[in-house]
Amino acid sequence: GAPLAWPAWLADHLPPPPSLDALRRWIPVAVIVAALAKGVAFHRHALGMARLGQAVVARLRIALHARILTLPPDAVTALGAGDLLSRGTHDASAAERMVEQGVAAVARDGLQVLALLGVCVAVDPWLAMVAFGVYPLAFWPVARFARRLRRAAGAAHAEQGALTAELHEQLRRLALIQLSGAEPDATARFAERVEAYARAVVRTVRVRALASPFTEALGAVALAASLAYAMHRIEAGALAAEHVMSFVAALLLLYQPVKGLVRAQEALQPGRAALERVDAVLRAVERLPTGGERPPPAQAPTVSVRGLSVERGGRRVLDGVDLDLVPGVVTALLGPNGAGKTTLAWVIARLVEPSEGGVRVDGVPLEEYAAQAWRGAVGWVPQAPLLGRGTLRENVLFGAPPGCAARLGVGGAQRGRPP
Repeated sequence: GAPLAWPAWLADHLPPPPSLDALRRWIPVAVIVAALAKGVAFHRHALGMARLGQAVVARLRIALHARILTLPPDAVTALGAGDLLSRGTHDASAAERMVEQGVAAVARDGLQVLALLGVCVAVDPWLAMVAFGVYPLAFWPVARFARRLRRAAGAAHAEQGALTAELHEQLRRLALIQLSGAEPDATARFAERVEAYARAVVRTVRVRALASPFTEALGAVALAASLAYAMHRIEAGALAAEHVMSFVAALLLLYQPVKGLVRAQEALQPGRAALERVDAVLRAVERLPTGGERPPPAQAPTVSVRGLSVERGGRRVLDGVDLDLVPGVVTALLGPNGAGKTTLAWVIARLVEPSEGGVRVDGVPLEEYAAQAWRGAVGWVPQAPLLGRGTLRENVLFGAPPGCAARLGVGGAQRGRPP
């Protein structure tokens, strides 16, 4: 056959091309070596990205959990325990997919695009300019597609959180639902949330599906433009047919990584939307009240509440409350649901900051006591028992200081004392 030749503009800068006999000997070997290298690289890449994704999501969940532990109880109620669960599970998993699939695809397909672009430019720079002249036109539609996908994914994440919150609330009130015969109403409410989530997912898929026809059309325009220009160059004798074949082969190989870069938005944008939801909790302004360095009193103190007011969500939960809690006297606080009984207990336990007024302990402002030590000294007995997973012994010792386990056989762990 005819001897091989480099493109004219590169011929002076490269060694003589190999002979056909050399290619017959070494191409099979090169193919086998390339296949083995690809297999090893794929294995190492998959393992590395899995480790990176798990490291990222683990740190994200630990940071979110640590931040939730610093939220006051009314803030947790306002956000919704179910929604917080969704942010720590579903949203964190979306961030994991963003790293493992989106970032990995951008790195992998981006390198392939750069390599194939180099091949196309090496074959014929003018032909490459014609072929890739259409791609800058795609920047604006791709950017708009990414923004729409992020908004749709954010709405789907929010609906997922609402669905989890509804299920969590119904499980928490299951006995009341069963006793009051409210199963039909509970079913209707849950079905409404399920349908809303399904609609949000369909909207996200609809936006994702727009990428495929757009990429197909873009690739077709690039190929058609390059072939038309190549035929003109061949007829003019300015371009060899074998170079056109090499260019078209590189251009066709370029199609898949370019499409992969567009598909990577399907993992990147939902991941960004999920990170925004997690970041909203991490940056929340609500925090547990802090205090000074004074230790709590050794004996049961007198607690005085004067002019105490608390506002939450633009509504006054407590308004000018005065109260004295004296050692040795049992004080019962009565009132309808929503009257602020729990909020008052939260303020005294240093879980919520009052809007006006204050609390004094033995005549000393509550703010001067070390907040964490004061909270640890308050004995809190909830209306419903809060038993977690594990044995009864583990539940009794939960949060107890070291040394309580030795006293468990005598009378159990002394977690605190009432004010």
